[in-house]
Amino acid sequence: MFDRTTPPALGAVLAVPVIAAILSVVSALFLVPVWRHSWWTLRHRAHYTLVIIGLFLMTWWVNYWNLFFFRV
Repeated sequence: MFDRTTPPALGAVLAVPVIAAILSVVSALFLVPVWRHSWWTLRHRAHYTLVIIGLFLMTWWVNYWNLFFFRV
């Protein structure tokens, strides 16, 4: 009577946080050489660090609200 499958569009939308979480880890790996070799100005490095912190906070928020697609 009721179809209990996840709609494809919902699966695609919920895949975005997983991709963002993976890319935030990759971005954090680039954070170490940026600070070690002083490639950018202090202002740019601080901004990049704040963006990385924001990405990890977004990942925590998505996990808190159970929005990862593999938990639906």
